[in-house]
Amino acid sequence: MLFFYTYLPSLFSIIYTETLRPFAVKPLKSRVSFQLVFGPQGLRLVQVTDDSLLVEWESVRGAEYYMLTYHPKFDEGAMEQVQIPNSENSYLITGLTPGVTYIAQVYAVIKKIQSEADMIEATTDASTVDDIRVTGQTEVSIQVDWKNPQAEVDYFRLTHTDPSGQEEELNVQRSQEARTKHTIVGLYPGTEYQISVQSIKGNTGGKASFATGVTVVCRVKDNTSFFSRYL
Repeated sequence: MLFFYTYLPSLFSIIYTETLRPFAVKPLKSRVSFQLVFGPQGLRLVQVTDDSLLVEWESVRGAEYYMLTYHPKFDEGAMEQVQIPNSENSYLITGLTPGVTYIAQVYAVIKKIQSEADMIEATTDASTVDDIRVTGQTEVSIQVDWKNPQAEVDYFRLTHTDPSGQEEELNVQRSQEARTKHTIVGLYPGTEYQISVQSIKGNTGGKASFATGVTVVCRVKDNTSFFSRYL
């Protein structure tokens, strides 16, 4: 095929010698298709214990299923993932560590397309104190002990309340033994006290455990024989 080129200002033309057909320029046909998938909204914490978080969110119309991920706030490597049917809009996350802040995210999946995730932070309760018991009492004191939880705690908050409602609170350090012991002093003789112990981790307190203790009544010595000497 031979070409003759002529140059004119602001013009460049190509003249065919073998055909009068112009260039058949076919535009490329392309189709851009996409589907907008709306993510779950209103992810919230419904219930919390020392080892679980119950979360709930608003259902997404058309979602085939939901994906829920969770991990400790500063440990993304420990992330867990759960697939949840579209008929559900809540999930109980279990097997967690007491007193730890977790990041939970949920997103919807439609035709293999993943939506944006909704996210919350939630902290499990500190460990629950088990098996609190009164082990002794005097006229002005009550001794108690309780089983130490397996998880780490910063300290225990011990509260005792008398029948009038007067309450006193003190912090007790965790013992290195299996149980922590403490003697409450400065009490009134012959008085019943409500005692509670709560574990504290950071700014989070565990569920309190309760016991009842009664101080010993004052004993008045019998001085009859003493006075009879002078009668």
